[in-house]
Order: sequence, then structure tokens, then C-alpha cells
Amino acid sequence: MFVEETFEWTIPCTKCKKKKDHTKTMKLASLPKYLVICFQRYGKYGKKNTSSIQFSEDLNVDDYLDLELLKNEKNKRYNLIGVSNHSGSMEFGHYYA
Repeated sequence: MFVEETFEWTIPCTKCKKKKDHTKTMKLASLPKYLVICFQRYGKYGKKNTSSIQFSEDLNVDDYLDLELLKNEKNKRYNLIGVSNHSGSMEFGHYYA
């Protein structure tokens, strides 16, 4: 989601009249008091992604901030306080913490 994407633009530039590839990047413009992250674990036809997810207990979100809008939010960190996990399939299973 926060990776720079390149896409073809079919409308020519108003200045040079050429069609050019463009890029877009998403950045956070505001920060919540509590950050909740959900990982999409099911794909097409209910197939579960079983790859391992690893992250530290201390998350620095500086790389994802729009620093022009959030100048005083530099070095913003979140501490992990809980994890909820699902075991089973899309039709049946259990959540546990």
C-alpha cells in the first residue's frame, strides 16, 4: 500500500502534450491514538494465505508519514499491546489472543 506505484496516463500533459508514466505514493496525513493493523489473509475463493508475519513490538511509522502535514509527529512510535489470531478456514474457525 505504501509502495510507489507507476501507471500509464492516457491524457497528454497540458504543457508538453506528451503521454507520460506517472507515479503515486500513499502517505499518512493523520495519526490515530491507537493504531489497528489488519492483514488480509484470505484471497480468491477463500484460499487462506498461511505465510508468516513478523514484526517488532515497537513500530516506527516515520516512513509512512506525510511530513509536510505532520511536521511535529516525527519519530512517532506505536507499542504492540495485543494480537488477535484466527485459526481455521473462512467458514469455520476460532479467534484467539
